[in-house]
Amino acid sequence: MTSSKYSPIYLDSLVFFLLQNSSFNQLFTNSTGGCIYITENASNKKSTNYDRYFISSSNFTQCNALQGGAIYIDSVQGVAVGNKSLFALNNAYVSKFSSISD
Repeated sequence: MTSSKYSPIYLDSLVFFLLQNSSFNQLFTNSTGGCIYITENASNKKSTNYDRYFISSSNFTQCNALQGGAIYIDSVQGVAVGNKSLFALNNAYVSKFSSISD
């Protein structure tokens, strides 16, 4: 799947989000977050630090974006990724001629 501007999953200031037992393969965007873009505005954040976005037992393979190959996290209070999740062969292209791979 190719997206010119947006990630397949765009999350903005949610109270709670759980992604579980999911697979993302060969996704690409010309922007940020090849699979998931997570952002949060200041008014949504709590005074105590706790996770509200959870990723568990999920696979991210060969996902590409200009920033945040598989997941782009922008000013988020807390994200937890479970130890059964796999990130493989994802790329974030930081300039025209270079990339960062996991």
